[in-house]
Amino acid sequence: MKVIKGLIIKDLLQLKNYKKTLIAFLFIFILTAITQESISETTSMLIVMITLGFGMVAMGTFSYDELANADKYILTFPATKKEVVLAKYMLVGIATILGAILGMVVTVILTLALQKGLPNFADIAMLAIGSIFGITLVTSFQIPCVIKSGAEKGRIQMFIIIAVVAFGLGGLISLGEHLGLFSDGFLYGNLLEIVAPFLLIFLIAIIYTISYRVSCHFYEKKEM
Repeated sequence: MKVIKGLIIKDLLQLKNYKKTLIAFLFIFILTAITQESISETTSMLIVMITLGFGMVAMGTFSYDELANADKYILTFPATKKEVVLAKYMLVGIATILGAILGMVVTVILTLALQKGLPNFADIAMLAIGSIFGITLVTSFQIPCVIKSGAEKGRIQMFIIIAVVAFGLGGLISLGEHLGLFSDGFLYGNLLEIVAPFLLIFLIAIIYTISYRVSCHFYEKKEM
């Protein structure tokens, strides 16, 4: 665990240059959000974009490592390849969760200030979990692609895969709506609202586990 902690600290030191960028990013989105007519639009946009921003910033460490040929140096230390990969997943996961938490805090503050009433905490939490799930889908495809093909080629592969998955999910959702699975009387109004948060958390764990194993396979075969 000390090795993984050290690798995460190394990446955090690389990301300190993003501090001003993140502050500017947050400031711009808050200004944009408060100009929206609907408070729900403000809530949705802030949580999703802040979560996305933090997750994508963490992904930037792959480019730093590639430019510096850091893998060759890191593996001269008592660090296994699986630990190197796990550290990356933990960094991206932690950054994404922190982004979601910050998004919720900012959203609650803005809702209290603009709406002058208590926000719907259940809806805000569900939006945060949904945002984490969305970023998980993106990064779970992106990390194996980047490890296998490098930062630049990996991004192109990732966009192709995500486009295919998006079309597939869109088709499934349309089919579900056609069959009435999301009608108020069936899932949406009752069962789905209760089960959805736990289902998303479970899916996040499963998706990240599969992605981690695929990444370890690619990293083991990677020429340093």
